[in-house]
Amino acid sequence: MKQFFAILLCLVMVCALVACNNSTPNNGNNDNNGTNDANGTNGNNNGNGTNNGGTVNGTAYRVGLGMTVDSTVSPAEDDDDGRAEAAVTTCALLLDQEGKILSVTFDCVEAAASYNTSGNVTWPGTYKSKKEQGNDYGMKEYSSIGKEWYEQVNALEAYCTGKTVSDVASMQMKEENDKHGVPAAAELTSSCTISCDQFIDALKKAEMNVK
Repeated sequence: MKQFFAILLCLVMVCALVACNNSTPNNGNNDNNGTNDANGTNGNNNGNGTNNGGTVNGTAYRVGLGMTVDSTVSPAEDDDDGRAEAAVTTCALLLDQEGKILSVTFDCVEAAASYNTSGNVTWPGTYKSKKEQGNDYGMKEYSSIGKEWYEQVNALEAYCTGKTVSDVASMQMKEENDKHGVPAAAELTSSCTISCDQFIDALKKAEMNVK
């Protein structure tokens, strides 16, 4: 039963996050969302659902999407509801023909559902990703650098741009304030202090799925 609810919640989260990322990603530095080249030409589809990429400002790109899921389930008792929680982290990636990152977008959806021993499940009405929540996510007041979640992720995306996935994945990490996987790169010291393990895993999966 616990495994069933974990899988069910994760599927819902994946669907919600895919809906949030149903357009080709960009890093906020171009106006065409990374889907068109300088002449407005879209990437080509071979008819089998595989996108062979396109061009951004005259540079050929390939597209990949990767996701990681972290879920927990607590059992329902006679008098207490059970709870299923899932966090789905996604990475939408554009690589040039040499494997360097042209653009990358990270996001995450966190959600929970409760259920009782009769099998009745209570779902939230809507799901918003952390980026969609913006300042309402509420990390800034607890951040040692005074930055909101989306601001720190934007800094990580900027750091990744121009590097290979291998370069980013080999970035030195540290433990800080009981958090593992905090970037130790000098460029991120004052801009990103959140744990990046899930982002790196999603990034590597996105590279594996590049078409």
